[in-house]
This record gives sequence, C-alpha cells and structure tokens, in this order.
Amino acid sequence: MEYRHYIKYIETINAVMRCAVCGSDVASAEGKEAFCHFCEAYVYPEDKMQQEATAALNEVQDRIKKAEIENAIGAAMKMQKSSKPDVLYALGVFYSFFSDYRYYSLDYNLGGFMEGNSKNIYESLDLIAKSKEMLFKAIKIAGKDAEVDPNLAYVVFLSNIRLGRRVQAERALEMLEKTEKRSQIKDHARMIYAMATNDKDALKYISSGIVELNSFYYLAVYLIRMKRYKESRRLLEALIKKCHMPMALYTLHRLDLFEQETAL
Repeated sequence: MEYRHYIKYIETINAVMRCAVCGSDVASAEGKEAFCHFCEAYVYPEDKMQQEATAALNEVQDRIKKAEIENAIGAAMKMQKSSKPDVLYALGVFYSFFSDYRYYSLDYNLGGFMEGNSKNIYESLDLIAKSKEMLFKAIKIAGKDAEVDPNLAYVVFLSNIRLGRRVQAERALEMLEKTEKRSQIKDHARMIYAMATNDKDALKYISSGIVELNSFYYLAVYLIRMKRYKESRRLLEALIKKCHMPMALYTLHRLDLFEQETAL
C-alpha cells in the first residue's frame, strides 16, 4: 500500500480508549485494541483498569494537554513512591517527556553567554535522571515475577528499551515470547526491538501490524532511515492531526531541526 493510502486510512480511525498505564487517550481502528501512543502499553476495552486510572495519572495528562508542564511534573512526583512496576514505568516515560520539553525550550536568541538557558539545561538533566531512576526501579520491583507474568515481562521489556539496554531488552523479549499468549503484543514487541536494533527485517515486523497507529509511526521512522523524508513527514503530520501523538510530535520536531541544519 502506498503511503497516501495509509494517510487516508489513518483519517478514518475514530474510536478512542483510555490507557490504563499512563492515562492517555488512545485512538483505535475498531475500538477493540490498540497500543498507547505515549507509553506503548497494550490497551483494550475489557481492561477494568481503564476505569480505575488514578486521579494523579489523569491530572498529569490533563496538565500536559494544557501545556501546564510545571503542574504536570508536580502531579507526577506524587506517584514516585509507588511500588507498581507499570506506574513506575509510566513515570519514567513522563519524566523523559518533561526532560525533552525542558531541553527544547532553550532560547538561542538570548544575548551574551545565554545564562538564561542554564536552568533549563540543568532541569532537563535532572528530569532524565529521574526517568532512568523510575525505569530501573520498575525493572527491579518486577524481578523474577516477570519470568512468569507476561504483563510484567512487557513492562521490563519496554523499560529496558527506553534505557537503551539492548541485551536486557532481548532477554525480556524472550520471557515475553514464552509467557504471553496474545500474538499482537508479541508482534508489537518484536517490531519495537527490531527498530531499536536497526534490524534489517524491521519493515517486515512493521507491516505485520500496519492497521495499528503506532505501526504507522514506526513506518515513518523507517522512512526517515531510508532518507524518504517527505513521505515520513506526511505520515507524522497525519498521526499528529488524528491523535496528537507525542512520539510523532517529537520525531517531526527532530526532522525539522535536521532539515534546517542540512539546508545551511
């Protein structure tokens, strides 16, 4: 299917569900299942946790939507003492997002030595350190239980992917392969791992899930690697228009910077 057809398909998706892990709104092709556009958790209507997402999680997402980042960080900090691996993983994702927000708030038009940017740089570094702390904590608490619990194995896998620990991510993927019965989760994990490791067969894994919005995001990333920037941009813009996908927003911003730098 040509990328223009993909864009038309994206425009037809209207069902929305709530992610039980991070509280995000998630667009779904048929309202049956999807992967969260913010934290990559598996989302499905039968998940009772969707109705029980904590007030703190909802507050973080609401603050982000309103661009009230300081209040969003404050809401996230309320959950730091949690002992639930999935909540700690969500916090790791939130803090990484906040770190990127701080860093990209730098103003290079300031005069002199641009001392005004120092605060944002230090805060960005502090937030990414908090992100890593939460991800490592999620992995530690999951412990050996992840060997028999597919939900924990998936959390450990995603945490290691975000930490850039490829060997540990591969081990977690092996645990997931043994314990997870739902093929869509295993296929999605394989796709994420293939993209993280630049696997030559990455496109095969992307194509297997191409009815799901996150797969279109990874297709856009793949197109960037193939230097097909125009096609990637169109896909990213379609995803942002449809569901304000954070991953797509970040990647499009990086693509804009790259094209600006190479045009000089």
